[in-house]
Amino acid sequence: LNGFYIQIFFECDVRFACFISFVKAISDMIGEIRKKDLNPVVDALPYIDQGYDEEAEAAAMALIQEECSRYRHVKSTKYDLPALNFDKFLTELLKAEFERIQNRQPMQGLNMRRYELPGPSSTRMGDVDSWQEALQNAKAQLEQQDLRILNLELMIEYGAEAWKIYLEKAEKTKNLFRKRISLLREKVQAVHFSRKRKQTEAGDKLKQLEARWVSLVTKNYEIEKICAEIAVQNAIKRKQLEEEQEATAVAES
Repeated sequence: LNGFYIQIFFECDVRFACFISFVKAISDMIGEIRKKDLNPVVDALPYIDQGYDEEAEAAAMALIQEECSRYRHVKSTKYDLPALNFDKFLTELLKAEFERIQNRQPMQGLNMRRYELPGPSSTRMGDVDSWQEALQNAKAQLEQQDLRILNLELMIEYGAEAWKIYLEKAEKTKNLFRKRISLLREKVQAVHFSRKRKQTEAGDKLKQLEARWVSLVTKNYEIEKICAEIAVQNAIKRKQLEEEQEATAVAES
């Protein structure tokens, strides 16, 4: 009879082990589906997640290593970038200036000759060409001064008003961008609030589902346990009934 009990308990353990194997097979199948999914659902909930333990970190690192193994490994991303061209913006003027600095030569001063009105030298006072050149230079200087006076008069007459108009436009532009920034910040804040609300609701629902899952698993385990106990009791009663029938048959014979 003891051997019969041991056999019954062994059958119950086998049933429970089969149930655990079934749950593990379902979990493995879900994991394979997630691996094959090209667009996996991001299930991170930063507003309600409480960090991770060492086991979760190891699992995450294993997933990262598995994903990295799909791509070609390179030591650095610099090989994918073009070579730097330091001379792209180097003009002839800059080259000459760098050469002057390298040779420690002084900077060339402003050429003030255009503002001078030199006459013919004493040795060329009777030269008509020299006087023609001096006259042309004087006319050019006079025209340049006339242009300066005209620009100053225009600036005095219209400069202040033009500057005010420019400042008004700049102020309007600044206010416009401030309003846009304010609207964008409000939208960003609304997105954060919406994400927090949705994640909080999802977190509460996940907790409820997790509690329900634990309850169902516990009930299933209790049902399996009760079924095993009933099976043991039925086996015992069946054994007792068989023994009683055998005893009755022996007594009648």
